[in-house]
Amino acid sequence: MLCGRPQVSVIDLQELLGQGAQRVLAPLLHDGPGTLPPDVDVLGDRLLPEYFRFKRDIQGDLEGRSHLEQNLFDPMAWIVTASHPLLTAAQVNTQVEFDRTFRTIVREHGYQGKRVLYVSGLNIDISPQPGQRFPLTKFVPWAAFVQQPEGSQDTWEQVELLARLREQPSANPDQIDLEGVIHQMEQTQEVRVEAS
Repeated sequence: MLCGRPQVSVIDLQELLGQGAQRVLAPLLHDGPGTLPPDVDVLGDRLLPEYFRFKRDIQGDLEGRSHLEQNLFDPMAWIVTASHPLLTAAQVNTQVEFDRTFRTIVREHGYQGKRVLYVSGLNIDISPQPGQRFPLTKFVPWAAFVQQPEGSQDTWEQVELLARLREQPSANPDQIDLEGVIHQMEQTQEVRVEAS
């Protein structure tokens, strides 16, 4: 089985379904370039977003229950026809969540008169290689919102955000040696708290 689809050869299709059905289904089941007959085309480039429509009754419930579905529902036609649908869905959700959080910060009284830096991005988990215990996680910055205490605000799109991040020194004078801190905690005399 490849990509969740049964491997079916063009000959099997022809025997099972006849010549006409084989020409229609072969592009959906092929395993890559060179595996299709020369007179068969792949459908991928012909599947356009305007050919798809999705209907679903998503209740306006508490945030978190149908939140992700709501974020992805309207752009679903572009997601399913993208060359990398999962990455496209992640990008769409990141954009929607940035916009939602940005608007919350601007409206919320508690953020007024404060310095705020909100950076939104996409965490990409890379499967561990043999011998590695944990996956690698890479953060791809998407956008940022900056607010100064006097009230000035600015939004940085990805290109500007990356340029500003690259301007920062790689050394951090406030960096904490996490291993050392953990070791120090282990060496400290235990403090017991009695529950009554």
